[in-house]
Amino acid sequence: SLIKKSFMKRHNSLNIHAGEILKYEVIEPANLTIGEASKYLNTTRLTLSNILNGKSGITPNMALRISFVFGGSPDFWLRLQRNYELIQAEKDFDEKNLKKFLVNS
Repeated sequence: SLIKKSFMKRHNSLNIHAGEILKYEVIEPANLTIGEASKYLNTTRLTLSNILNGKSGITPNMALRISFVFGGSPDFWLRLQRNYELIQAEKDFDEKNLKKFLVNS
């Protein structure tokens, strides 16, 4: 519908990767370097850098670590990641080769 399409356009423009939220709302305000933050999370600098720069997603295991170290529930971090990925998928979604399944009534 037209309403859904206009909502999705507006919603897509606000799509922010969970790692960017972690970077700008947690890591930077705490004045932590990626190296320091990666030590707290017991992960490599490369892994954390990829998450913070939107190149990798936050996994359930990483969500548990972030929650323990910095706060926010694991579910919060995973929902941010899932919502980001869903909106990205909607941008690329092509329904032209799909056919709706209709139940005969």
